[in-house]
Amino acid sequence: RELSVLRAVGYGPLALAVSIATESVVLAAAGGLVGVAAARLALDGAVVGIAMGAFALDPDPIALAAGALSALATGLFGAVPAAWRAARIPVALGLKQP
Repeated sequence: RELSVLRAVGYGPLALAVSIATESVVLAAAGGLVGVAAARLALDGAVVGIAMGAFALDPDPIALAAGALSALATGLFGAVPAAWRAARIPVALGLKQP
C-alpha cells in the first residue's frame, strides 16, 4: 500500500524501483557485514579434525569479500520481483488493497 501512495504522490516506476533496490541493498550490506564479522570471529584459528589429521580454518580476505559480495547480489536480485510488481500495479488497485 505504501508503494502505491508513493506512486500517487508522483514517484515514477523507475524511481520506485530504485528506492526498493536501494533499501534492499542497504539491508543486505548490513547483513553481509554482520555475517563476515561473525565468520571471521568464529572461524579464525578453529581446527577441524579428520581421520587423516587436522587442519586450521583461516578465512582469507578473498573468501570474506566473496561472502560480502554475494550478500549484496542477493539483496539486489531479491529486490527485482518487488520492484517489478510495484512498478506495474495500478495506483488505484494498490490503494484499494487492505
